[in-house]
Amino acid sequence: MLTQSAPTQPEPRVSILIPAYNAEPWIGDAIESALAQTYGETEIIVLDDGSTDGTLGVVRGYDVRVETQPNAGPNAARNRLLALCTGTWVRYLDADDRLLPAATASQFASLRPGLDVVVAPILVAGSTQMHTPDLDVWSALFEAGLGSTSSILWRRDALVRVGGWNEGVARGQEYELLFRLLQSGAALGRGDRPTASVRTTNTASVSRSDPAASIARHAMLVCDGLVYLERSEALTPEHRATAASVLFRLARRQRRYSLVAARELFAAALEWHPELGVELRRSGPVYGRLLATFGFDAAEMYDGLARPLRPVVAALRRWNVPTSRPRVTAAVAAPADAT
Repeated sequence: MLTQSAPTQPEPRVSILIPAYNAEPWIGDAIESALAQTYGETEIIVLDDGSTDGTLGVVRGYDVRVETQPNAGPNAARNRLLALCTGTWVRYLDADDRLLPAATASQFASLRPGLDVVVAPILVAGSTQMHTPDLDVWSALFEAGLGSTSSILWRRDALVRVGGWNEGVARGQEYELLFRLLQSGAALGRGDRPTASVRTTNTASVSRSDPAASIARHAMLVCDGLVYLERSEALTPEHRATAASVLFRLARRQRRYSLVAARELFAAALEWHPELGVELRRSGPVYGRLLATFGFDAAEMYDGLARPLRPVVAALRRWNVPTSRPRVTAAVAAPADAT
C-alpha cells in the first residue's frame, strides 16, 4: 500500500538588505555576493542613501530591487529597508563587505526552534575574527565577539518588536541592537562558520574615522550591560572578570587620545572587578609592579617607552644574541693567578 509523503515545508524567505552611500568602488562586489547565495528563497533590496558618486548607476546594472532616499544615515537606511522587505528573516550587508556563498544556508543549518538571532564570525584578510564560542552570550557581547552587521541573521519580527535600529547611534550599532534584543528576552544562537568577509581598507568607516568615540561607545555598552545584569540579579563572576578585562584593554587604547578618559575606564574596570589589579601584577612582572606601586599612568608610560624596543629584542633573540648581560659566576670572576 502506497502512503503519501508529507508535503515539504517551504523555505522561509530571507531579505538581504544593502544600504549604500558613496560605495561605488565596492557595491558591485557586495551585490554579486548576495546574488551568489546558495540559499534559494531570498530577495535583495539595495537602498541608495543619497549617494553623490556613481553608486546608483552601478546598482541599477544588477537584477535587484533598487530604492532611493535623501541621505539620512546608515541606521535610518537600515530601518527603511526593514519596512520595505517581505522576508521572515533579514540580513544586512554593508556595501563594502561580501557574503560568503553559503552564509545564509549555513546559518539556517544551525537554526533551532525559537531563535530570534543567529550570529556568526567574520573573515578579515582571511582570518576568522569576532568569534568567542567559549563565552556565554553576555560575556561575548562585552568582547564584541558576536560577529558584525554583515554576518548576523535576524528574525524580522524581533527587530520590529524592539523598534529596529537606533538612529542616534553611529558606532557599534549592531551591538547596541543585540543588547536591546537580549534585554527583551530574544533567543540568540551562534554559528561557527564565518559568513561575511569584511573590508578594512575603507577609510570612510565611522569606527576608523574617530577611534576615540568608538572606544567610548564600546565601554558604555559594557557598563550598561553590567548594570542591567546586576539589576536582573544575573551578574556572575565571569561577567565581571570579562568586562573588567575589556575595560582595561579599552583604557590602554584610549590613552592615545585622552588620558582622562583612559583613567576613568581603568577605574571602572577596578570598580567592577577589584581582583583585576592582582591579576595584572601576575601577568607582567615589570608592568604589574609599576601598576601596583605607581598606578596606571606610570605603567602605561613604561609600556610606551618599551614598546618600540620589543621588535628589536625579538629579532636579537631570533639571532641568538644575548639581550642582557651574562651572569658572572664566582669562578669566572676570580683572577686566574689568585693565590
